[in-house]
Amino acid sequence: GDDPAEVRRAADRVVDILRSLIGVTDVVDDEDQAEAAELRLVLKPGALLRAGLSAPQLLRELRLLGEGETIAQLREQGRNVDVLLRGKAAPEPFFDIEEFLARPVRLPDGRSAPLGEFASAEPASGRSVVRHQNLRRAISIEADVDQARVNTFALNRVIVAEWERTAAAGLPGVELVIGGAFGSVAGHLGALVSLFALGSGLGYLVLATRAHSYRQPLVIFAAVPFAALAFVVGLAVSGQPVGPYTGFAGTALLGLSVQSTLLLVSAVQRLLPIEGSVARAVALAAADRALPVLVSALASVAGLAVFALGVPVAAPAWMALAGALIGGIPVIALCVLLVLPAICLYVLRAPVSAVTAINVVDAEPGGGSWRERMRRGRRHAAIVALNESELNSAEPELRARHEAGLDALKVGEWLQALRLFEDAAKRHPEAVQLQFGATQALLQYLFENEWDEGYHARAGRHLARARQLASGDPRLRPLERALAELEARHVPVAGEGAGSQPRVGMLRLSGTVGRPWRPASVARGQRAPDRGTDLPAGLHDLALALRNLVRQRKRTAAALGAIGFGAVALILAGGFIEWVLWATRESAVYGQLGHVQVVRQDFFVRGTADPRGFLIPGDAPPAGLRELPHVRAVTPRLSFSGLASTGETTVPYLGQGVVPEDEAPISIDYRIVSGKGLTTSDAREVIVGTGLAATLGVKPGQKLILMSNSGSGAFTPVELKVRGLFSTSNKALNDVALRVPLKTAQDLLQVDGVHIWVVLLDRTESTAAVLPQLRALLPAGLQAVPWSDLADFYNKTSELFQRLMFVLRLMIAVIILLSISNSLMMNVMERTGEIGTLCALGTRRRSILKIFSLEALALGLLGAATGTALGVTIASVASAVGIPMPPAPGMDKGFVAEILVTPALAGSTFGLAVIATFVSGLYPAWKASRLVIVDALRHNR
Repeated sequence: GDDPAEVRRAADRVVDILRSLIGVTDVVDDEDQAEAAELRLVLKPGALLRAGLSAPQLLRELRLLGEGETIAQLREQGRNVDVLLRGKAAPEPFFDIEEFLARPVRLPDGRSAPLGEFASAEPASGRSVVRHQNLRRAISIEADVDQARVNTFALNRVIVAEWERTAAAGLPGVELVIGGAFGSVAGHLGALVSLFALGSGLGYLVLATRAHSYRQPLVIFAAVPFAALAFVVGLAVSGQPVGPYTGFAGTALLGLSVQSTLLLVSAVQRLLPIEGSVARAVALAAADRALPVLVSALASVAGLAVFALGVPVAAPAWMALAGALIGGIPVIALCVLLVLPAICLYVLRAPVSAVTAINVVDAEPGGGSWRERMRRGRRHAAIVALNESELNSAEPELRARHEAGLDALKVGEWLQALRLFEDAAKRHPEAVQLQFGATQALLQYLFENEWDEGYHARAGRHLARARQLASGDPRLRPLERALAELEARHVPVAGEGAGSQPRVGMLRLSGTVGRPWRPASVARGQRAPDRGTDLPAGLHDLALALRNLVRQRKRTAAALGAIGFGAVALILAGGFIEWVLWATRESAVYGQLGHVQVVRQDFFVRGTADPRGFLIPGDAPPAGLRELPHVRAVTPRLSFSGLASTGETTVPYLGQGVVPEDEAPISIDYRIVSGKGLTTSDAREVIVGTGLAATLGVKPGQKLILMSNSGSGAFTPVELKVRGLFSTSNKALNDVALRVPLKTAQDLLQVDGVHIWVVLLDRTESTAAVLPQLRALLPAGLQAVPWSDLADFYNKTSELFQRLMFVLRLMIAVIILLSISNSLMMNVMERTGEIGTLCALGTRRRSILKIFSLEALALGLLGAATGTALGVTIASVASAVGIPMPPAPGMDKGFVAEILVTPALAGSTFGLAVIATFVSGLYPAWKASRLVIVDALRHNR
């Protein structure tokens, strides 16, 4: 609370509550009741006013008597060191207040007066320690709890409830905060619940989007209660309490449960298109996963038993973790094998299609194992057979064709069965059983393949003929229901327009309503010209790959989105880093360093310790320096250091003597924020950094005394007029730097010469070309140092950003590899039947490999081009608007950043996206080319 008295009363009430509880002992609080002696000084305003002394000045005098005043900051071995200014200490400590008040105080007019004239001393007492929490007075109360008699968490809940009932209303300004394990656990649990809810929601959305179903993620989320049940059973079996190490066991159990659930659901989804029934797919998936799950559970339990039994090398933490896992892993195995299949069966169930329910005459053959009967499933339950009387009266040829058609239906060869039934029906048009067989073969084919209007019309004609021959036959009803269901899914409803998409039921069929190989504009009996046969082989394969990409619009769009997102991320991140490096480089060049600096040999190594020994005599640059190509400006500099004083404040500084007229194009980063810049080279003026000016308390127009070592060991002072205040992007430089005209610096140091000749070029990129020519002009003893050797901050920043970009490129490449590889693998699985057809028609495996590789390459080219173009566009817009940035470390002000997209960055991004996509498509392409023809042809049946 804010009132110390209220906080004390509240603490006393909490202490009373604790002492009234069972199992609580040794209740104490941390408020320090001890008092410490204080000496309070009361200022006399009238006396201060008469003496011309302000309160801050008197306080400064008092600080100098105590801890002192910080006048400068230095760095030694990477640490900040404060330079303190303290008053001359008394020979002995003050034990008498009157003696302390007799301490002389310096006045502005030079006189001194005792401290007692301006302040009176009053002895007092106060608290030695005052504790706070969140800027409010606080008292901490602790007690010991008998764990055998009471639970700490339950005890804390009782304390909170009793506080709310008896004390909260009377002390509204005081807040009770429960700390310790209870507060920590409560806070962590609240955060975990929020994060779990957020993660569950995002996970559900991702799974629902991936599976195109709102129900399938519910099966995967069943892993959570499985893990919770396993965790509870594991704690009960091992006898371990809930703690941090058993919490790790709960996390591990959740991971095992989710993994086992995903594997089972994936197996169900893989078998569902083959079996055609959720029940059979679930049963087979559970049977396939039973052995791996049981073996993994037994192996895990056996391995953890070593730690749970308490071998000498096992720490108690490992024993707790292993005990909880041993009890929980078998529970997860049983839930996955027994409970999860029932959940899958309930959640993934689908309405029974009238097509799959066709069972005109049940001719289910017996025999075989239970697994074989399950695999035969729907195909054997949907066979049209002749009844006994029809078989006796049929001709041998009719019976043979009918039996061959039945055999084709049994193995799912719908088109072969259709040909057999239609050939027999042409010779025996009065045989209704042949019309039934042809109708069923057509319906089954339409159900398992893309919609075809021609086959739909043929099924209608056969059904109509069967209705004429046997209008009351009960076998008509299931066939009519199946045909109506297919028409309801794929035939557009009246009023929707010819261009509307057919409705999709259980199957995802294309929007084509005519024969894909016969355009609607071509008359019956004519053949549309094949425009692809005139293309070269490479272009024909590329056109086929593009056609396949267009066919799978959603999957292609998702893959292009992943590639484009990666390319845009690389363009924006790389462009921002490129701009930062460019801005850092130009700021260093045009703010301080120039492009090349001409100095004496080893000046940057030993010149700081002996600046006078590395002077370049004369005020003219080396001969021929200004005439070199690309040279824009040449200017001298003289570096010095010393103390700057205003009479009241003295601080160290770093100075430069410059020629103002020549320095302007090089010192663009020196921005005058107050006053004006330097004028002539011999004026008695100085410009001061903003940080140094704030320390000295000077403004433009005031006087400043500079002192520096003249070489003879004495400090030479010079009084200068503050012309203006400057600010650079480097805060550390603003705090210590000042500049004076070159002549003034030479007079201050009593020297004739300069330390550096700074060379500015027209472009930074010209440095490498000019540097050899410049070095050839220099006499012995001088050296030319490029900016890159002096910009240590830029070099380290550039190296750091290059490594960051490498990691970013690697991460995006991995993301593209995983996402595109997964997409292309799904594409191969969905087109397994198509691949089998191509192989059956004589297409070579290397041609299939080439087609799928070209699909990946085309996908990479399109995605990389789209992402690069989009990234360049976003970068241009962002650069035009500007990106406000906060001050970087070591800077005074923020800046407006841009995104610089170089041709190298755009090219590397495009190449990385294309290569990553192409590489990710190699394995799916190889997988597609190695499929067995027979298995591929049976995949979709």
